[in-house]
Amino acid sequence: MTVTRILSTVSFVAFILQIEGRRARNLDLLREKSNHHLQQLDTAADDYKAFGDDSMPIFAEPISNVTVSLGRDALLACVVDNLKRYQVAWVRVDTQTILSIHDNVITQNPRISLSYNDHRSWYLHIKSVQEIDRGWYMCQVNTDPMRSLQGYLQVVVPPKIIAKETSTDMVVREASNVTLICKATGYPEPYVMWRREDGTNINYNGESGKYLNFNLY
Repeated sequence: MTVTRILSTVSFVAFILQIEGRRARNLDLLREKSNHHLQQLDTAADDYKAFGDDSMPIFAEPISNVTVSLGRDALLACVVDNLKRYQVAWVRVDTQTILSIHDNVITQNPRISLSYNDHRSWYLHIKSVQEIDRGWYMCQVNTDPMRSLQGYLQVVVPPKIIAKETSTDMVVREASNVTLICKATGYPEPYVMWRREDGTNINYNGESGKYLNFNLY
């Protein structure tokens, strides 16, 4: 397995993962597609310099951080003024993956799409977000030097008790020890709260009350 790195003079970077075997032929197609779009960026930058306009693209507003629940759709917005002949790209920061260049979607992820309005507002759409989508996303403009902004996508996972790893009804002798287990998942990390069904207090390690909270281990 090898990794090929493609560099552009306009600071966009593409990483191609080469896997030997039946699907290796797809690598040439992906590399050709990435090279084609990166060359388009270089050409656009050169054309803009020749155009003779000194006004440079500027970000009209920050990229808002977005919080969505697992399975919902997410939308990240990048607003650029004075774009002219320059081009915009969306990049996944932690994996350094190019998602889109201008009006072309580069990623093979079918859940990701792109839309734009008057070549000013550029929207990255992520359908049915998964935990793997959590992280930083960058909007780049191929100026020299490159200009960029980042926004964070937070994916919230509702708390859920793992039934097969949680204690069920138990019968023990009086004064003997007993261990009750409750396992739960979720993000942010959930708290487990114990209570008695009859409403009487629970006594544990010197603490007493109708409810006791525990961190998830």
